[in-house]
Amino acid sequence: MLIGLSLALSLFFIYSSFEAKGQEATAQAPTADESYQKALEEEAARTKIAKQVFEEQVDLQKRYMVMIKEQETLFLRQAAAFEIQLKQIEQYGKILDTWEKQQKQYQQHLDTLTKK
Repeated sequence: MLIGLSLALSLFFIYSSFEAKGQEATAQAPTADESYQKALEEEAARTKIAKQVFEEQVDLQKRYMVMIKEQETLFLRQAAAFEIQLKQIEQYGKILDTWEKQQKQYQQHLDTLTKK
């Protein structure tokens, strides 16, 4: 039991001395080289983040350009479909005019039959 107690006390003193040395180390002001190195590391971290943001913006811009190109293609298809519809409407108008003329001729023919 005495061995255990002495071991615990010696561990406590060793731990206390390490803790005191650690506090002394943190209490000391950083040197100019350490401050410069820390500033460089912080700047490198900011640069890395800025680079990531820029790359994300480039990716978004590329996706946006693809969407614009797809919209352009869709607008061209829509314009072509509209032209086809206009031609079909024009053809339908011609067919309707022809039918109306034929109906008038037929009605004139019927009118001549009743007079005879």
